[in-house]
Amino acid sequence: MDIDRRGGSALHDREATAPARFAHAPGSRRGLALAALAAITALAACGQRASPPISLTASATPVLVAPGATAVIRWSSASATACSSSPGGVSGTSGSFTTPPLAASTTFTITCAGPSGPASQAVRVSVASTPALAKILAAAAAWAATPVRGTPYYYCDCGTGADAGCVAGADTSPGTSPSAPRRTIEDAVARLGALTGTNTVALCKGGAFDLAAGSSGLYVTTTCAPGTTCDDLREYASPVFASDAKPVINNLPGAVSLLRFQGGVGGVRILNIRLQGTNGPYGTANEGIFLYGAHDVKMGNLDLDSFDLPVYDAGGSTGNADNELTGSFITNSQVIGYLGGSDNAVVAYDYWDGNGGSTPLDHTIYLAAEQELSNVTVVGNYIHGQYGPTCRGVVIVGHGLFDGLSISGNTVEIDAAAASGGCYGIGLGSGGYPVPVHFRHTVISGNTLVNTGNTTITVATCPGCTIEDNLVIQDWSYTYPTTGIAVGDPAARATPADDVNDANTIRNNTIWFGPAHVHGALGVQVLNEGTGHVLADNTVTYSADQTVATWGGVVCFDYRLAPGAFAFIDDDHCYSGAAPFAWEKTNGATLAAWRAYSAVSGFDALSISGAPPAFVNAASTGPYDFHPGAGSPLLGAGSPAHAPLDDLTGAPFASPPAIGAFE
Repeated sequence: MDIDRRGGSALHDREATAPARFAHAPGSRRGLALAALAAITALAACGQRASPPISLTASATPVLVAPGATAVIRWSSASATACSSSPGGVSGTSGSFTTPPLAASTTFTITCAGPSGPASQAVRVSVASTPALAKILAAAAAWAATPVRGTPYYYCDCGTGADAGCVAGADTSPGTSPSAPRRTIEDAVARLGALTGTNTVALCKGGAFDLAAGSSGLYVTTTCAPGTTCDDLREYASPVFASDAKPVINNLPGAVSLLRFQGGVGGVRILNIRLQGTNGPYGTANEGIFLYGAHDVKMGNLDLDSFDLPVYDAGGSTGNADNELTGSFITNSQVIGYLGGSDNAVVAYDYWDGNGGSTPLDHTIYLAAEQELSNVTVVGNYIHGQYGPTCRGVVIVGHGLFDGLSISGNTVEIDAAAASGGCYGIGLGSGGYPVPVHFRHTVISGNTLVNTGNTTITVATCPGCTIEDNLVIQDWSYTYPTTGIAVGDPAARATPADDVNDANTIRNNTIWFGPAHVHGALGVQVLNEGTGHVLADNTVTYSADQTVATWGGVVCFDYRLAPGAFAFIDDDHCYSGAAPFAWEKTNGATLAAWRAYSAVSGFDALSISGAPPAFVNAASTGPYDFHPGAGSPLLGAGSPAHAPLDDLTGAPFASPPAIGAFE
């Protein structure tokens, strides 16, 4: 599988569409009229210079705060005469301000005016008001509290984005004292690779480091024993000037990889710094951290902003191993947020906002490699939105060969207005590309996915795949067919050698189509291949009460296989306040009809239809709470033999368990 780190690959071939060109015959009436108009316009503009468009950049630091904490909004503009914001705080064409204490996640929209017209940019500050977000803050705090190890060497520079009081060092200094640091980032990374033993190269808080003009990036050459780390690249507090800001390393425009690890190097921890990209023309491969044949690169409490591709972790034919991205904040990646994967890769407790998904080929997290990967973990991430105004890609996607994959405890939230056609939540398969694919020993569990579009969870070539304890919320007016969970699609099998979707287990999932969702919907779908499937303890609710005139109305379950392909189907629940409604798409318009059709197998003898689930709080105004409330038909109605031990929150299921993702 040949992956092109610049955004294309055998997995991800891009279609280039030439811009339309219009020609007008010079002798035609239209051509003469256009020529006259051009002449008049040229005369009118004689002696005048067109005003350049406004250039506006804005950011928040930090992007995730504890309840009641503040953030700093920074902005700068060119060709603007005045700037303001909603909520207020911005004044002048550049500067910074501290937000008031924030109780809820807030988007600050900054608008600048000028002769060429207005320009706006939205900056979101999230508040860790949920356990999922609080865990990310805790992971970042653990990195921030990590003790300095080995012998430290100090660097300070005052490039783009440095604090006003920054004092630069000099490369003629030994750099062994924080009061007399060296200066350039090139010298710092060269020293990191040249040292032996365990060492720390430290960059000053409040400082900023610019690459030398014409640089192709910083090549890290540290080599430690596999399975270990021996060098750190991190921050220090300067005794010369005071600052709490993470040190910044600025990338250059164009196809530049800022930090490069390739050819069997690794064993480096990168922590508590900010890497700043340039987000030039789409697809220019402005990259943050490039890992190719690298091992044991541990990345923690990093800010990675405005790269085409912040983290590339794909090792070619030699493979990568034991690389980790945890407790970090990844924002505004216009192509892909994370691409690749290594053996024992960990992408955990990271905050993602505005990454990928503005085209069908771009994603926040894209798992792929040239060879089989084992033991890949994507856990505890919070993912909000996409790059651009609409979501048109899969948020978490996997193509390739995997053995041991866990996608668990993640939260994905897409703004309702952004969920245009093409948006998906979690998708594993070939994507239609002619490459070998399998996802063995895969678990997708405990995820919360809100307004993720066409299909929230879809898997193929996933033998023994377990999909459990997931919460699917679709609560917006969406004019495309919408499915909660879909497994098994032979059209996605690229080669005959690909695994068959045998023995999938889909259990204890809560799928809720809220009152704002007024089009057709499908709860759980099992397509076309495999045997031994288990479906138990799932609840599907359609809350709107009007007649559904699109996409066949409301369907709870769609079983494309004969009953003999299933090992167990029972203890499920579905309720719809709308019509038309079907328990099963093809063979059971009602639960009774489905029971009659599958009588030999005895399926759904204990399942429940027509009873509202009585969730604690299922409404378009949050906070959502999908625990079954007092008197709920879901309580004690699940299958003791098929339920997992714990629910989505980690609380143990009762015996007998409740139906759905919550006890």
